[in-house]
Amino acid sequence: MIYIIGSGFSGLVTAFALSKKYKNITIISPSKNDKIKKFPILIKYLFNLSGEINFNNKIVRQKISNFETNKYKNCKFITSYQDGGLSNIWGGVLSNNHEYNIKNFPFNQNNIKKIESEFIKLEKIIFNKNFKHNENIQKINDCLNLLKFNRKNSNVDNLKKFLLNKNINFKYNYYLKKIIHKKQKILLQDLIKNKEKILSYEKVYIAAGPINTAKIILNSFSNFTSIKLFETRHFFCVVKNNLKLKNVKYLNFKHKKIKFYTQLYSLNDIAKIFLNFKNFNFLNKYSVAQCYLDTKNSGYIEIKKTGNSKFTFTGIEKISLKKKISEALNSYNLKNKKFKFFFPKMNSIGASNHIGASFPMSKKKGKFKTKLDGQLYGYKNVFISDSSVLNEVDMQPITTFSLMNILRMNSKRQ
Repeated sequence: MIYIIGSGFSGLVTAFALSKKYKNITIISPSKNDKIKKFPILIKYLFNLSGEINFNNKIVRQKISNFETNKYKNCKFITSYQDGGLSNIWGGVLSNNHEYNIKNFPFNQNNIKKIESEFIKLEKIIFNKNFKHNENIQKINDCLNLLKFNRKNSNVDNLKKFLLNKNINFKYNYYLKKIIHKKQKILLQDLIKNKEKILSYEKVYIAAGPINTAKIILNSFSNFTSIKLFETRHFFCVVKNNLKLKNVKYLNFKHKKIKFYTQLYSLNDIAKIFLNFKNFNFLNKYSVAQCYLDTKNSGYIEIKKTGNSKFTFTGIEKISLKKKISEALNSYNLKNKKFKFFFPKMNSIGASNHIGASFPMSKKKGKFKTKLDGQLYGYKNVFISDSSVLNEVDMQPITTFSLMNILRMNSKRQ
């Protein structure tokens, strides 16, 4: 039996790819997708300064908390044990499949292009639509590029239906506590009966998301005592736009060694949603910008095991960013009258949810490395199949590239 841990996009795409080579594939998930309102979760996400923000069935979360303890310092992130994972909040974002920077990866764009037909097929299943990938960049000034992505958000429902028709099995209400590698077994917690269960595996693929993947590795293998989870740190600011550009949503900024990717949200739209305002045209000039820094200028989360199923999460800054960002934005504003950035506000480490790169792929053996197919060095038949295996986290959305990489890892031609 081949087990895949996690029923989010990474787990489902792993099953999609493996189904062409294997039978008897089972996806393990702690709970089915009970409907939970997004709004309270997103409010916590905006205003919580530190800690884990749960998008979960409360009963499931409590049962997991009974045998697992987490502590947090200077970091925050959203997790979900629901069927579908974090796709229930963000969806899958179709974006920069050819624009992702892979110069530090042990493969090139040609390796990605070999599985492009498979990705197009996957894309059609997820989004129920064919897309033409014609991203283009328009230069606004010396520091700003306008990005025009062919984008759409969707959750995992369509892909899950496809896999069920392909006889992929789903095993709900089980939480993976530990991989017993020498015996090729996995230790599960039955969340209904509140007892443990052991199953034998031929191969196991961990696609639980970078946070839970790290906890599984720390619980399973004694030579791992701490794991670094890299991120794209982000900040919010207000943007004034006098260019009269329509539907400006995505920008790349580069000035004074500061690079970031920006998603713009109309202040007029925000006012209508949150304050029940009518349409005030003067607000159309203003947007709230969510700005993602590149990995080199970001920090990381250090996850340590401090006891039996006890973990600490600590956000660590690489450099002091606030002053450098303010200086770069002020310098930019002096030169450019038609596009200005104001009031930058840093968010906590980890809050961008662009996290991963804790077990990068490599052609050379290493303690924190995987092979090009995601197999963890030193542990036969244990694979990692989510953004943990990315060699670095791009500041632009990583969903599309991460899914393409999963197809590449599990392709006969990889």
